[in-house]
Amino acid sequence: MFWVVALYVGAAGFYSITKQVFWPERASAFDAGCVEGVRQLEGELLEWASAAVAAGGTTYDRRAAARWLRDWDARHTTLADRCEGRAARAHTKLAILRARTEAFVERFEREQASLVRDIDRDTRGASPD
Repeated sequence: MFWVVALYVGAAGFYSITKQVFWPERASAFDAGCVEGVRQLEGELLEWASAAVAAGGTTYDRRAAARWLRDWDARHTTLADRCEGRAARAHTKLAILRARTEAFVERFEREQASLVRDIDRDTRGASPD
């Protein structure tokens, strides 16, 4: 029984990883040019991160974030074929920014959001000086 489960998990993992590496999801309705698309996606990414930090950990939902980032990734992947030269470098750097921004938001949620919630709780109902 163990080997059946191990074989199933291994095959499912191999299929999933192979699909993501060789046939990444693309957004069919995203028709922006490279430079315009890179700028749009950069703005959306920074707005998403800003909103997550500004909320102070009170509204962050991992599942919603994963869905939003999956959609963002599909649109970013769609742009790859449209980019050349300096714009292609910007496209690559945007992928790095995306990974670092996601890590930043997750680290903020893990390490700092509780402090924001504590401050909010401690000052709610307190009288001003």
